[in-house]
Amino acid sequence: MKYKNRLKVNYNSIKYIDLLSEKSGLHFIHAFNGSGRDGRCGSEKKFSCNSLRYEPLNFFVDAWNEKFRIALEINEKPHYSKQNRKKDYKRKFLLEQQHNLNLIVIPWNENGIIDNEIEIVLDHILFIKHYKTERTD
Repeated sequence: MKYKNRLKVNYNSIKYIDLLSEKSGLHFIHAFNGSGRDGRCGSEKKFSCNSLRYEPLNFFVDAWNEKFRIALEINEKPHYSKQNRKKDYKRKFLLEQQHNLNLIVIPWNENGIIDNEIEIVLDHILFIKHYKTERTD
């Protein structure tokens, strides 16, 4: 049986998201550990944004932490085309402005996250966590 809407998930990226969760002490919801589309496990988190056009734009992020409003997006090869880069810049801006999210874009190649990028991303996550914790205390 063929399924019309198959998941497009980079299964290898999940281990990096879990590693970031473990090292940062934050729980990141992703396609296999929490709710996504329609509250079901097995999909990415959907955000609707208003655009200059009349119809809303829907964006999906690979992982997110609700408490600290941090979203992670793994940029695999298709994200690097000129057309997709334009869409990604617009998505980042709209998500950050309209949903008060900190969208962290993580470069990805065939071998996984690019060397030492995991430490840079972890530093970014910990900075946001510290900053937002201070502001709520």
